Amino acid sequence: MGIRFGLGSRLPRRAKRIEEKHTVDPAHSAAQLVDSVMTGAVSDLELIVQAARLVVSTRFATAALLVQRLHVTQAEANRILSRLVHCEVIAPSVGSKPHTVLTTSQQLPAVIEEFVARG
Repeated sequence: MGIRFGLGSRLPRRAKRIEEKHTVDPAHSAAQLVDSVMTGAVSDLELIVQAARLVVSTRFATAALLVQRLHVTQAEANRILSRLVHCEVIAPSVGSKPHTVLTTSQQLPAVIEEFVARG
């Protein structure tokens, strides 16, 4: 009985996901958006909306969280966090502490509408 790390089941699915296309649709599940992020078929707007949903639902905002959950690079995660700070979804970080989440789950739909309106 060997040790399994669970990586073997993810690799074959990536080839199938490359041909899939996703549009901005609030009905998309988190798994579908992560799939589109992994294939590179996701726009900046979708990434920011997904990041906003993630940080509001977890009440925790760090670049490491975005890298791990959204499968983006560290630079992209930092850029997304700065956009979320600019739109006042999260507060600026203080030292190495995580960002404070300012937006509540009740306010999130209005914030997402503003993201989509601004483009």
